[in-house]
Amino acid sequence: MHADLGGQGTDRFFFWNVDAAVGLKGENRWEDVLFVSWCLYKMRTWSYTPDAVKAILRSTPLTEHCSGRENDPLVLAIKAVQRVNPIMLVDGRVSPAVRGGTYAYRGRNPMFVIFVLNNALKMLHPQQFPRIDLMPEFAWQLKQVALSPFNI
Repeated sequence: MHADLGGQGTDRFFFWNVDAAVGLKGENRWEDVLFVSWCLYKMRTWSYTPDAVKAILRSTPLTEHCSGRENDPLVLAIKAVQRVNPIMLVDGRVSPAVRGGTYAYRGRNPMFVIFVLNNALKMLHPQQFPRIDLMPEFAWQLKQVALSPFNI
């Protein structure tokens, strides 16, 4: 997990990115898994999350572990978020965003899931974002990474 910049020129924006894929057949590094898991935990209360997805997210533990298998609760939660977003590929993974907001896949340009997770944090806690360490129920194990871009 690390701080990153997206966009180009005057349209640059800050976002939190994963270092490697989280979820189905992902590398599942503990910091990345904990960040994705925490974002999904926060999305339980986001008004833009459909009730059916909230139900799945409520049954997903806040964890730094993911087996990478099809039946892992984190994989199922990621797929639930992807299914309700028509511009996303349903692959059960949160991949690192590189070179823009979308990626090429079989003639489509699906959006990176990481941007939905960041958008949820930003909309849930606009006064704190991008300082995720100041958000309620912050996953304190990520504090060192969360503070690094701010020289704190």
